[in-house]
Amino acid sequence: MVSRVVAIIVSFEPDLAALGGLLDRLHGEVAESVIVDNGSSMNVAGFVSARGKPRESCLALGENLGIAAAQNRGIGMAQAAGADAVVLFDQDSLPPPGMVATLAEAIIALKAANMRPAAVGPTPVDARLPPRAGSHAASAAPVTVDHLIASGCLIPLAVLDAVGGMREDLFIDYVDIEWCLRAGAAGYHCYRLPSLAMAHEFGAPISVLGRSYASHGALRHYYLFRNSVWLWRQAAIPLGWRLKTAPRIALRLIFNLLFARPHRQQWSMMGQGLADGFAGRMGPWHPR
Repeated sequence: MVSRVVAIIVSFEPDLAALGGLLDRLHGEVAESVIVDNGSSMNVAGFVSARGKPRESCLALGENLGIAAAQNRGIGMAQAAGADAVVLFDQDSLPPPGMVATLAEAIIALKAANMRPAAVGPTPVDARLPPRAGSHAASAAPVTVDHLIASGCLIPLAVLDAVGGMREDLFIDYVDIEWCLRAGAAGYHCYRLPSLAMAHEFGAPISVLGRSYASHGALRHYYLFRNSVWLWRQAAIPLGWRLKTAPRIALRLIFNLLFARPHRQQWSMMGQGLADGFAGRMGPWHPR
C-alpha cells in the first residue's frame, strides 16, 4: 500500500518564493512535507515556520553535507513519522497538480502486476532547454528505465529498507543513478511515466550556435565528472550501462572543456574530478 507519503525537499540557498510554490503545490497531496536545508545562509527554517502550515517542517543541517546525506536525514524523519513511501524533490522542481497520487497509483498497479518497482518518477522538463529526444510522450503506461532523477521520484520505504539509502560519499551528482542501479542489482526496477511532465531545472542554460544547453559551475562539474568516472569503474555496475554511458561522459567532458566558463577554473575542477574519480577519492571537495 501507499497510503502515507512524506515529501523530502532538499534545499541549499533556495529561491524562497519558488520553494513556497513547491510547498503550496504539495499541500494536500502528501501527509507531510519535510525540508532538509543544507546549510543555507538564509533562514529557511524561519521561512517554513512563518508559513504556519502544520504539516510542513524544516531540518536545518547547519552545513552542506551533500544531497545524499540530506535525503537520508529526511528519509529517517519519514520513517519515524510512520510513512510508507517518500517522494523526493529538489528545490527547483514544480510537480503538476495530482502528481503524487498518480505516482502512488502507478506503484500500486505495478505491484498488482507482480512487478517489483523500486521507484516511479515523472518526466522532468526544463522549459529553458530543447526537449530531450523521446523524453515526453502521450503514453500513460510506465516505461522501465535504468535510472530516474531523484526529484519527483516516489520510493516505498520497504524498498529503501531492502536496498539501503543514498550513498553519502558521492555528495552530489550520480547519487540517484547509483541508487537506481543498486536497486536493479537487487531485483527491483525503476519506472518513468512518459505523459507525466514535471517542471525541473537541469542547470544554467548556455547558448552554443543558437541552441541552449544545460551547464554548471566549476565545483558542480568536479562532482559530476568525479562521480561518473568512479561509478563507471565499479565492477558491480552492469557492463551494458558502462558501455552506454562512456561516450556520453566523453562528449560532456569535451563540450564543457570548450564552452564552460570561466575556462581555467572549469578545466582545473574537471581535471581534479577526473583524477579523484580514478583514484577513488570521495566525499566533499576540499581546496588543494
